[in-house]
Amino acid sequence: MMGRVGYLLLLVLLGGCHTTPEAPSTEMTTEAAEQWPDWITQLPVRAGWVYGTGSAEWTGDPAQAAQMARDRARLDLQKSLRTSVSGSTTIFLSDSNGAVNKDIQQKLRSEVKAVELQNIQVLKTFTSDQQHRVFVLVGLDKSEETQVTTARIEELDRTLSSWLADYSENSVKQLQYNSAYLRIVEQRRQLLETYRLVSGREWLSDQNDLSRKIMASTRDLFSRIKIEIREYQDNTALGRQVAQALSKYGYGSLIASSHGNLMLSINSEQSLVQKQDIYYLFLEANFEMSASDNIVRAGAVSAKGVGGTEAIASNKAMNAIAQKLSAEILKYLLP
Repeated sequence: MMGRVGYLLLLVLLGGCHTTPEAPSTEMTTEAAEQWPDWITQLPVRAGWVYGTGSAEWTGDPAQAAQMARDRARLDLQKSLRTSVSGSTTIFLSDSNGAVNKDIQQKLRSEVKAVELQNIQVLKTFTSDQQHRVFVLVGLDKSEETQVTTARIEELDRTLSSWLADYSENSVKQLQYNSAYLRIVEQRRQLLETYRLVSGREWLSDQNDLSRKIMASTRDLFSRIKIEIREYQDNTALGRQVAQALSKYGYGSLIASSHGNLMLSINSEQSLVQKQDIYYLFLEANFEMSASDNIVRAGAVSAKGVGGTEAIASNKAMNAIAQKLSAEILKYLLP
């Protein structure tokens, strides 16, 4: 019996040897893992330096992807820089109440380009063929950036100091250059913030009150401004509308006056169209604004008024063009 079992087992084993083996697969089931540099997941640590990383997919233009990765790395660095420093910078433009200063602050913040860090360096790049992404590492030597920022602030301080000495008592000159120097005040404020971030301390200098002096000089200038409005078509209603529009901005000192620091000359024309029971009044005005007989701003504005009566249409057109004229005046007085 045992011999029969052994014989059967041998037949099974021999039969298995004649089975045709499967051909080995030639397809790769997984790609070999890429070796990524450590800085992609863990930023370097070096005294006095700050780092940032960024990446972008390069399905299209590799050069464009590399630029996007660099931009993202710069943003990452600046974010790290801001979160690593506590405290706040004094904002010189918010140190007083009043609609004039509020308007100045809002206009400056919206129009002055943000200060950029000057010395961010691209340190390393890595391209992943598997993920079709490019990675960038950037770094900033905070000591070097502090020196550059210090030099820029000191240069602006010299400019502001010279301006205060030359024009603070000259209303015409101050009106002519006030907008440009208010922009410098805002740029200086941004540089002070940059200085605080890269150095870890506030700016300390005897020149620290220059921005306050500029703002005080500007407030004093506005308190002395009078605008004389002259209209060549005897359209006194338009002049009153312009004066009213200016007062709505909060500039109580900007009023029509018989002897003003500024002269606003308006030459207007109007045309009326009636269609059925609707009146359309088109109003155009050429204007010149002058200081001490020197034209400082000139241009043209237009508006349309629509109403059920000629008076309503005229009033709407007059109000709209007065708003535009007052805006042109403020473009000259403010940045």
